[in-house]
Amino acid sequence: MLVAGDAHLKVSDADVARLTLVCVVQAEQQRAKDAGDSSEAEVWRHKLHHYLDQLFQKDQTAGADYHVLQVCPHCDQHMHT
Repeated sequence: MLVAGDAHLKVSDADVARLTLVCVVQAEQQRAKDAGDSSEAEVWRHKLHHYLDQLFQKDQTAGADYHVLQVCPHCDQHMHT
């Protein structure tokens, strides 16, 4: 988890790894969308959801950093119909 210090922000290696993974998966999802491949974009969205779900189950504090991205794919589909 990112913790604000007195004059600087302390970031652990685990924070960097999580953020990097999330950014890469989001970039791949966007690349697929831009290419018009909605089925591949959906695969990347499911991968991100699965990763974040597993992260939250392992470490709720770390998972909480990404709670905005943890929309259930099934719920998300119904919101857009």
